Amino acid sequence: MVIPHSEQAVISFRLPLILLQALSVLLIVFFILLLVFGKYYSDMLGSMDELKELRIVTRQQRQQINDLAAEARVMQDSMERLRELDQQLREMMRMGSAAPTGAGSATIASWQPAQTSTAVADIRPLERGGGGELSAIGVDKIEQVRQILAELESVKDEMVVREESLENLRKKLVEHQAAQAHTPSVWPVQGQVSSYYGYRRSPFGSGQEFHPGVDIAAPYGTPVVATADGKVSFVGWRGAYGRAVIIDHGYGYRTMYGHNSKTVVNVGQTVKKGQIIAYVGSSGRSTGPHVHYEVHVNGTTTNPWRYMSR
Repeated sequence: MVIPHSEQAVISFRLPLILLQALSVLLIVFFILLLVFGKYYSDMLGSMDELKELRIVTRQQRQQINDLAAEARVMQDSMERLRELDQQLREMMRMGSAAPTGAGSATIASWQPAQTSTAVADIRPLERGGGGELSAIGVDKIEQVRQILAELESVKDEMVVREESLENLRKKLVEHQAAQAHTPSVWPVQGQVSSYYGYRRSPFGSGQEFHPGVDIAAPYGTPVVATADGKVSFVGWRGAYGRAVIIDHGYGYRTMYGHNSKTVVNVGQTVKKGQIIAYVGSSGRSTGPHVHYEVHVNGTTTNPWRYMSR
């Protein structure tokens, strides 16, 4: 019953017992649902925090992988430079003779540039996946990625040292080959040696005389060649040696070719080993067609036979 304070009529109604029971059940269910929703909401908040942490880790992993890919590209480029340098050195050693002493020729002869591992070679930067989500590897892999980066850094440092070493060796080989090219090593003309270096009986009379070169007899007009790379420092008549050519090879070497019938080079001209510089004759004080060949080392005559190889 509802009894108002005013003079209005009293309101009365009747509630069945079953309705009260139903309302009680609904109220209990409502509270249960409220508790379940509260628990779910709390769990969802915790999951959101974990998701934020996972996104942070994913970003770190993505950066680590991209760094790893960049390091792998740098390493591959360095490897390619090393392979090219190694190939150049091997070509130089095949084209030249023995490598310079102490230049590490045994090392380069046996050393092969390391190959980039398949795992490193296949590394690619991570891209964003569909729906704006970041592609990721497992969280437990990030430490492994860091270790790989550290190893790559160590290998890169070693490659820098190796590249510097190979570059130094290349310079030494270039120097060595240049010195070899400027060192007399061939015959100026093919023929018969008629007089060796040293004291001999004078061909123009009695008595002994010092012969500062090697005489090589050859048919008149046979080409005379430079025995090493160099620059012509003298062309002309040189007393008893007749028409002569003198070549300054650098590195302390100088050669002279005398008794020529004709010269075909000029002072200041650069010549290569094996290039024709004159033709055999008998000019000057001579007993027949031949080439008088001298080798000077640091201004002193030396036995040319040491620098003549067949």
